[in-house]
Amino acid sequence: MPGLFTQAIVNVGVFKGTTSLFEARRDQYIDDVFTSPLRWWEINAALVGGGIARGVVVGAGVLAVALPLTHGGTPARPLVLLFGTLGVLLVAALVGVIAGGHAKSLDHASAVRPASRGSVISYGSPGRHPRGLNSLIPPAPCRRP
Repeated sequence: MPGLFTQAIVNVGVFKGTTSLFEARRDQYIDDVFTSPLRWWEINAALVGGGIARGVVVGAGVLAVALPLTHGGTPARPLVLLFGTLGVLLVAALVGVIAGGHAKSLDHASAVRPASRGSVISYGSPGRHPRGLNSLIPPAPCRRP
């Protein structure tokens, strides 16, 4: 379940920043944003804050559905979970904003998502846990001709 949670928040954090900037450039309303009286860091903070807010909502939804189904209970260290989640979301949203600023086509914007979550796919998978699915499913019998 940690891998599912991490993958969900990283995907949402990166996707929000990337698509927000790319769609604004493609639909040609990015000029309106840049000519507003906002400073550059306020625009960046708004994009990153949007990615973090969306990631918190998606992460809470994943936890609300997954914890009862997996009988996970409460986390052992909730502060570590809270600050770790916010840290991961901050980095993911920043990467998404940077990638959205450099994307030249929709393919470039879409290529960031698989690359960003590739490192967390196997994190926390049941097969890596000593009592995970490997101990619940017996190995298939080997048939030799």
